[in-house]
Amino acid sequence: RGMFFEDLPQGIGQVHRVKNIHKQDRMSMQWALLSSGPSGYTGGPMNIERMKTLIAHLASSPGRIIAADEYRESSVVVPLIAPREADAGMDDWRILYEKRAAHIPQGGESCFPGGRIDPGESHHQAAFRELEEETGISPGQAVHTAFYGSLVNPGGRLVHVWIALLPKMPSTRPNEEVEKLFTCSLGQLRQAPQSVYRISTEFGRTSEAIPFERYGLGEPYARRWRGADLQVLFYEDLPELIWGMTAKISRELVDQLYAAETLT
Repeated sequence: RGMFFEDLPQGIGQVHRVKNIHKQDRMSMQWALLSSGPSGYTGGPMNIERMKTLIAHLASSPGRIIAADEYRESSVVVPLIAPREADAGMDDWRILYEKRAAHIPQGGESCFPGGRIDPGESHHQAAFRELEEETGISPGQAVHTAFYGSLVNPGGRLVHVWIALLPKMPSTRPNEEVEKLFTCSLGQLRQAPQSVYRISTEFGRTSEAIPFERYGLGEPYARRWRGADLQVLFYEDLPELIWGMTAKISRELVDQLYAAETLT
């Protein structure tokens, strides 16, 4: 039931390729405000305890999402797997992904374990329930969990993101919704080139839809309202295609982990 692909809204206008983004450009653009020093991983061992420290540095407190019921809400887990070697570095940690089974919607897409939030569930409960249902990995196998943040996109999706630190590659039991599980190392994700496409959208809010005159609002409000442009990210040259919201979450987490390592 995962909902982690990038929706392309109705009323798509032109699609523009924005740029290929390489690791050095991303780090300098996104982290200039975090550190006055150079961004990037300085090397050295990255064990479970040190990774816990970095995750704690990045962890977010679940905030209030105003009008959350207007979005299609779901919750995912990013399983972050420690390398076997005690002296392994940040590059050797791995993220676990799913490839969705062909017979379900968006078959063949790569995503994180997760899905919709059932009535009465918190997004934490939903994320880890789906993790176990889809992969066979129980929450108790994680040595540390943290809330990372929520991603809202112009297509109307709200995705809550949790991190689970796993001390080793766990035994898995994918269910019928999963074709296979695969991993990418942080080093692979950091080095892979990326392409970003901008989709211009418009959606019809006109004076016929809303009686602006009744509320004393002028002409500007009666024009068609324009939606925000949608930025669609693709990783290039990886063994499996990772794109859309899954790619955005991956990029943000990877970049922040390497940047946080320089600050702690």
